[in-house]
Parts: sequence; structure tokens; C-alpha cells
Amino acid sequence: MDVRSLVEILAWDSDHFGCRIARVVAKRLTPDLGRQILERVDEEKVDCLYFLAESADQGTVRVAEDLGFRLVDIRLRMEADKAARSLSPRDLPPGISIRPAVEEDLPGLRELSRDTFRHSRFYRDPNFPDTLCDALYEQWIENVFTAESGFVLVAGAPGEPVGYTAGRLQDGVGEFDLLSVAPVAQARGLGQVLVERGIRWFFDAGAERVFTVTQGQNLRTQRVAMRAGIFPIGVEVWYHRWSRDSQS
Repeated sequence: MDVRSLVEILAWDSDHFGCRIARVVAKRLTPDLGRQILERVDEEKVDCLYFLAESADQGTVRVAEDLGFRLVDIRLRMEADKAARSLSPRDLPPGISIRPAVEEDLPGLRELSRDTFRHSRFYRDPNFPDTLCDALYEQWIENVFTAESGFVLVAGAPGEPVGYTAGRLQDGVGEFDLLSVAPVAQARGLGQVLVERGIRWFFDAGAERVFTVTQGQNLRTQRVAMRAGIFPIGVEVWYHRWSRDSQS
């Protein structure tokens, strides 16, 4: 196996966080493979190495920990049940409508994104400043909004979003990227409605399967997803490994 193919330099992440970042293009490790990957990382002068591991493979978990990887997140992968295709979305909370996002919504969408995703692995890694993590999610929602394959459904008046769901459809597979509901609109069932409308959008647009991922500790989003017909299908774990010179 050519170990060079198992280390991918991530240009966007590196530029955004101001350090050299790469990821392991594999989900299982052996001791020998792990050592080869770290040698390659040293050659490439990588500061931070991401690794998404299969949680059920205890050998991989032990190798990752022995090689200095730090657990930063539990990743729950979920798929829409076939029955979700035919579910009728629940009624909207009074006074709120859902519509496709428009350019006028972007400032509000960026603000919602900046305040929502504190469960993510980026915030849980102390080497990434919170301000840059905020900016990452602000840019993420803008990227989905401008992507040809993306969609953003917004709750609220134009320019005044109180919630949104966003995702992309590629090759018959729909995947939710982000879901956010402002604190003033929570506990009213809006998140579930947004997910249900997103599922309907995907299937109406030709999706054959619909997925999402969320953090293991993000119980609120898990409950919303399952009420909308999206259920867990797998668990993975995110690790970050920092070089000694870069680690805080």
C-alpha cells in the first residue's frame, strides 16, 4: 500500500486555521500502517492530522491512542427511513413560514451558524481558537448557499431567519450539512419541521437515500432527527493528532 495516498493535505482547513492540516484517508489502522502514516506526516511537516476511525474496531482505537491521537468527537451517522419519504410534515409553529433562502438572509444565517455548533470537534480541540471555529461555520453555510448542488430552507421573514436547514444532493444521495434554530424559536417543534421539509426536498429532487451526521453528545439534534424519521446506522470517532511543536 502506498502510504502517500493515505495522507491528504487539506488546503482549505490549513489556510483557515493558519497551520498545516491533513487527514488520514482510511478508517482502520495497524501499528505498522500508523507508523508509516506518521513518518509521512513528519515529511510533509503537518501540524494537525485528522483521523475518522471505525469505533467498533478496538484494534484501530488502541493504535490511534498509542500513536498520540486525541479523541475529539463521537460521530453518529444517520439515514432517513424509507417511511420518511411519505411522512407528512407537521404543522408550522404559529407565525412562522419556511422558504428557500435568499441573498438577504446570509447575514442572519452566518450569525445563526456562528452560535450553534459548539458541540463540534473543532470547538472541542483547544488548539483551534473559538473565533476561527465561528468563522468556519459562517463560511460553511455560505458555501452551501452558493453551491449548485446545495439547498438552504429558512424559517422566518427575509433577512430575519430564526432557523434553517441546509444540505446537498449529489449522485442521488442527499446529505444534511447544517441545522440551526435560534434560542427564541426553540421548544416549538421548528427543528423537526425543518428536517421534515428538508427530507421532502431531497426526495422530490430525486434523492434515493438521505443521510446526516451529528455529534454523539448532541442529543437535541438526535431526537429531532429521529422524530422526523432519520435513525442511526453507525458510530465513528474523530481523532486529532498535533505535532509536539504545535500542541497546546
